[in-house]
Amino acid sequence: MVDVSKRYDKLSNVYGLLDAVPVISKGEYAWRRKLIEYIVPNNNEWVLEIGTGPGIMIKEAMTKYPDVCYAGIDISKKMIKIAKRNVPHAEFIVCDANNLPFKDNSISSIIYAFTLTTLPDYKGSLKESMRILKNEGKIGIMDGKKPSGKISCFIFFFIKYTAIVIGKTYFGRDVISYILNFKNLKTLFFKSFFMGMSYVMIVQIRK
Repeated sequence: MVDVSKRYDKLSNVYGLLDAVPVISKGEYAWRRKLIEYIVPNNNEWVLEIGTGPGIMIKEAMTKYPDVCYAGIDISKKMIKIAKRNVPHAEFIVCDANNLPFKDNSISSIIYAFTLTTLPDYKGSLKESMRILKNEGKIGIMDGKKPSGKISCFIFFFIKYTAIVIGKTYFGRDVISYILNFKNLKTLFFKSFFMGMSYVMIVQIRK
């Protein structure tokens, strides 16, 4: 995990620049808000974002649901430092996504926003998430995936390898199929966007 933390420490100062690209940020933020509507309970329970980066997702969620308790974890100390500055009223912790400092059945909702394709062991992180989720808790996922159209596949080819070189992000991972194999996870919502190269998925755990 040391290499991962160093990599994102280096990227921390430029990570938010993608938000300035309208063709990316406009559609992405619309789906960020949709994921938040599905995943964030309108009460005083805890919502955790894994791989929070500079805290963009939590900041967006707090604008609509300010009374919910939010926590974000990231392996990068510099990312957490930026997140604390961006969202001073949330809790941010430096830790490994596969070793979360939360009790069993203690979290109501978990968010992965472009995280599962960056984690060295995404399967271990998902299992750890299910450990800390309450019964009928939800996991909201936004990430990249391989599209089906010829033009989008051509574009995806360059995006995929650029992401691997810059951030060792593997958008070609079949995370969706892995999630669907869990018998205790029920899919509540699934939608592709950005020419089928990204998706939003909401699943619920039944223990």
